[in-house]
Amino acid sequence: MGCADAAFATLCLCLSLSVCTTKSFLFEVLKHPSVLRDRVPVLIACNKSERMNAFSPEFVKKRLEKEIEVLLSTQGDLSDTVGGAEGNANIASTKEGQAFKVSDCYSKVTAAAVSASKGTIKPIRQFITS
Repeated sequence: MGCADAAFATLCLCLSLSVCTTKSFLFEVLKHPSVLRDRVPVLIACNKSERMNAFSPEFVKKRLEKEIEVLLSTQGDLSDTVGGAEGNANIASTKEGQAFKVSDCYSKVTAAAVSASKGTIKPIRQFITS
């Protein structure tokens, strides 16, 4: 059993506080076998985007790319100690020496500004129905 779409929500405020759990969860989603096999599209829904001090979806996406790059390099280092690369996730077509970009992921990853409190969820509806 697989799923057709994966929506992923994060806050556009206090990114430094939520980036640790956000990057880990997104990484787990992107490396899940059924997501990779079925190339499930993923939406990063940036909530609270109506706030003046909110980060843009593009900024959030770039920050998560940097954080996942660190996870990938650490995972590669750790896979050497567990006897092989079976634990190493190949989530993108990034070549060695190049920085990780979500645009290189096997699953299509998009980011959109939403606001649950203001009812601005059109990007989520479009994502689900596309």
